[in-house]
This record gives sequence, structure tokens and C-alpha cells, in this order.
Amino acid sequence: MTLAMRSLLTLFLVFFCSVSESQVRSDHLPPGAEPIEVNNQTVFYKNGYFYRKGPDAYTRIEPPLGARVSRVPFGTPITLGNKHYMLAGNGTFFY
Repeated sequence: MTLAMRSLLTLFLVFFCSVSESQVRSDHLPPGAEPIEVNNQTVFYKNGYFYRKGPDAYTRIEPPLGARVSRVPFGTPITLGNKHYMLAGNGTFFY
């Protein structure tokens, strides 16, 4: 692994580990939120954010590993090795 790749990987990990999604609760999902299945659970997705239905509200959650979405939000393109990612404004990396 080259020094540049190690530096990018370190930057990726530092940023990823330091980003904290506050758990925002709401009575309603954002308009246009779509249901997706991840690990045998239904979550909802809109503009880079994921939500889970609770007993009395929807809660914004950390992006579930392995989630596949129909649209990736606008963000910053990042290349690690030969893989291209998009870093959304909320700190989520999309592949």
C-alpha cells in the first residue's frame, strides 16, 4: 500500500469514526422517503439519511451496513485504491 493510499485510508477512518449522527426523532418521515430492506429489517431512506420506525416516532439512525439505495445524494467524490466513493454532506460514504 502506498503512502498516499495509507494517508487517504487514515483520513477516511478518522472522519468516519468522528462523525456522529444525532438521533433525530419525528412523527413523520420526510416526503418521498423510500422503504428499503436491510438485514431483514425495513428502514426508510431519503437524501442520505436513514430512519427506523419506533413505537411512537421515526428515528434517524446510522447508515446500516450493506444498505442499497436508489439515489446517492450530492457529495464529494473520493477514490481509495481503485474504488470510487461519494462522501455525502452528512458523513455517509456511498459506493
